[in-house]
Amino acid sequence: MKPITSIVQQALSVAEQRKLEQCEDEIQQGGDMIVNALKVIHDDKLYREEFKTFGEYVKERVGKSRQWAYQQLAHVEVVANIAKQSEDLSTMVDKLPERATRELKGLDTETQTEVLKKASSNGKKTPKAKDIKEARGDVQRARETGKVSGGTTFDVEEIEEASILRDDNGTPIPKHLKESHEQVVQINSRRKQLDGIKRELLEFAERPGCEMVNPQVIDKAIKDIKDELHQARFHVVCPYCHGDKCDRCKSWGYFPHGRKNHLQTEVAK
Repeated sequence: MKPITSIVQQALSVAEQRKLEQCEDEIQQGGDMIVNALKVIHDDKLYREEFKTFGEYVKERVGKSRQWAYQQLAHVEVVANIAKQSEDLSTMVDKLPERATRELKGLDTETQTEVLKKASSNGKKTPKAKDIKEARGDVQRARETGKVSGGTTFDVEEIEEASILRDDNGTPIPKHLKESHEQVVQINSRRKQLDGIKRELLEFAERPGCEMVNPQVIDKAIKDIKDELHQARFHVVCPYCHGDKCDRCKSWGYFPHGRKNHLQTEVAK
């Protein structure tokens, strides 16, 4: 017989039971509602009263595999993140099937958006999985080589212009600040790694013996770390000292994203 404390931990509240019933009604209706309902059940652990893991719940109640379920949840997350990141893509991204968004797996939200913009011609068409895969390769190769790709022929002046590093406002970055700017790539890489760590921890939380692991706490902690890294990213060369380092830029020579509002306030004065 299970200890009383264990039973209490697994029991659903009246509100949770109602929420579960509503979600299961949506699952019965089918269509796009299935995935949204499963996300609520997963995030709130509404399966816990009868099943040890989310995977077991999906197999028994939906008749699908654990892998299928997590692919659908990843799809919903990608769609939501891109819709928030780019208003131009918000309508088109809702039309993408899971097989297409699967090609964006492992990328941070900004890179996913960049790839999707390229694959969809800035939201003018709905790309297929192969289009996204090709665009992802183009973006990654361009980042690795630092060259402009796409088969277009450029003259020498155009090539030199394209190779100049620029900040978010299009201002050329001084040579002594290039190392600081290059950390953007490293920060994006670390943020992408955190997405993988988050997925692993959420799956870990589904295992027996991990009932006390709170998915919401994990989700918030990872989000906070990613936000902190984003705030540190190079934004613009200091417009006051032009990179020569002054008090206004804290002798960094640039303003990071975390001080963007401070910069706007200074300019308004």
